[in-house]
Amino acid sequence: MSGKSPMPVLTGIDVLGIQRYVFASNRLRDAVAASWLVHWATAADGALQGSGGDVLLASGGNAILRFDDLERARDFVARYTRRLYDEAPGLEVAVVHRVFDRGSLASALGHLQIDLARSKLERVPSVPQLGLSVTASCRITGLPAAGVDPQDARLPLSRMVLRWRARDVRQRAMERWNEFVQANTQFAFPSEIDDMGRTRGDTSLVGVVHIDGNGLGEQIALWRSGCVEASRSDDAVASELRAWATSLNEAGRRALRAVVERLTGAIDDEARIVGAIPDLGFDLRREDGKVVLPLRPILLGGDDITFLCDGRLALHLAEVALDAFACEIPHIGAVSACAGVALVPAHTPFDRARELAEALCSNAKARRRE
Repeated sequence: MSGKSPMPVLTGIDVLGIQRYVFASNRLRDAVAASWLVHWATAADGALQGSGGDVLLASGGNAILRFDDLERARDFVARYTRRLYDEAPGLEVAVVHRVFDRGSLASALGHLQIDLARSKLERVPSVPQLGLSVTASCRITGLPAAGVDPQDARLPLSRMVLRWRARDVRQRAMERWNEFVQANTQFAFPSEIDDMGRTRGDTSLVGVVHIDGNGLGEQIALWRSGCVEASRSDDAVASELRAWATSLNEAGRRALRAVVERLTGAIDDEARIVGAIPDLGFDLRREDGKVVLPLRPILLGGDDITFLCDGRLALHLAEVALDAFACEIPHIGAVSACAGVALVPAHTPFDRARELAEALCSNAKARRRE
């Protein structure tokens, strides 16, 4: 008599406090490195590689994987969380498993989202004695120092910041955005705030632009309900999920690509921004023979986009991004987004500027609903 075959399992991963983690430091290079670690944590070719499961969704700090049985899912999560601890210190995730009957993948996806939401609400934050026997605090985060800055032995840093400043992390973080300037190799993204188009002797403002999709959660819920009502097979549901997730990611990339193209198209041979009003133009810096753009992408995942730019360009570039993002997504329908633009002095703490941009984006969404 043969035993009952094991039931398949969905595993959901949600990275917690992404914006807080990315903007914990006020150094641009740290933010770019932290952003890459968030991307790596839920990338199919990053921390999810070799999972032993079927990656259904991996984007924007979220991932859904399908395993043949619960034992394999738990084995992956044990390896995954250990890897995060070693390679992305300070990054926290919520992970849940949902066992389901074959043929009911669409319904299980809905239950998985509820399980994740409940897990985040009921989660009890750990309170480790991080400062035990430690007398020095990290100058960036205030956490117990685990070492010193490789370039300044007088600067104690936490394990999290040391990882951000590791050579391999910084290199991969910078390389991640190269695809957006490959068509114009004479341009480069800045690595420091002071290189972002600031005009010496003039008031320098940085624009923090946060873009978020409108009502996507409701559209995805409608798609799930349609799959359940139509009794679609697991393979059909998985195929549609991958299709709309891929298209949504491409919409975000297209929006950022449009921003870069609009910006590079307004730069003349003298490395100067030119526009409809000549007096509003300004000179850009050069570094290693390349023109340094007054723009730095920070976060990009599906409908969640955050970039920094010279304050004089922020409102226009936000409009360009919104126009390029709007499109039709397979199985989901028409999508659009709202933006929040915070204009702040150049060395305003990133976290405060990010909170302001998010609040403005939320206000825009509320006005749109009205």
